[in-house]
Amino acid sequence: QAIFFDMPEFIPLGIFLFIIVTPVMFYSGWPMTKNALSALSKFRANVDLLMSMGIWAAYLYSVAATFFFPGPLHYATAALLVMFVVLGKYLHMFAMGKTGEAIQKLMKLQVKTARIERDGKEMEISIEEVEKGDIMIIRPGEKIPTDGIIIEGETSIDESLVTGESMPVDKKAGDEVEIGRAHV
Repeated sequence: QAIFFDMPEFIPLGIFLFIIVTPVMFYSGWPMTKNALSALSKFRANVDLLMSMGIWAAYLYSVAATFFFPGPLHYATAALLVMFVVLGKYLHMFAMGKTGEAIQKLMKLQVKTARIERDGKEMEISIEEVEKGDIMIIRPGEKIPTDGIIIEGETSIDESLVTGESMPVDKKAGDEVEIGRAHV
């Protein structure tokens, strides 16, 4: 094994690595090990169980090779795998947080009211009060509050939020419109 610094003569490499890696295993690796033991107690397998088995096998073999018989040491493998798992879980939590923020921003963009025509009168009502068959009136620049079918007129609708299409899409009577995809 390549070592890039001088080891003190009085401490063997195996014992030095044991001292360095043991806190990693029992501190950083403990949450994964706890989840693995919980899954094992319920006779279920999960990713934590799979990873823990490999990591603890490398660590325990290295401990045995350090104290009981000569053999290759795999402390670095165990420690690096623990760190990769911890880093992966951190990145996953970070990504989930960003996803949650994006969903909240999208919810804020949602239209709260709709302008409809009932009994020949134009009125603005809450989006929850819109019923199937209501005729919505949407003016240029407004967001489309619900899915529907264009029954009169022509327009260009910005669908870039979902489709990625950079140019507005032309729509005419009879065409379907989906919310989240539409901005007149």
